[in-house]
Amino acid sequence: MAVGWYQCKVLRTGCGDFGFFADIVEVGVANGFASRWATLLESCKREQLAVALAAMTNGLNVNVMIDLAVSDPRTGFSVVQRLYAIGR
Repeated sequence: MAVGWYQCKVLRTGCGDFGFFADIVEVGVANGFASRWATLLESCKREQLAVALAAMTNGLNVNVMIDLAVSDPRTGFSVVQRLYAIGR
């Protein structure tokens, strides 16, 4: 699977031993991916965390650019490249 854009809901987010993370689930498609943890991009992790928290607080979905086939060697999770909240 190549890099793609997915409409998702953020279920959980925060920081841990190996950086900042978000638990996301694809929405709006019949066979979307199930809940999965993803690492937030190191260069803008705080900004992505703020977007994830704002989306959760306001009940918004997010657009996520992620390569589901590639993972962070420290965590085994895919890395979120871009994260945008979607307005109502």
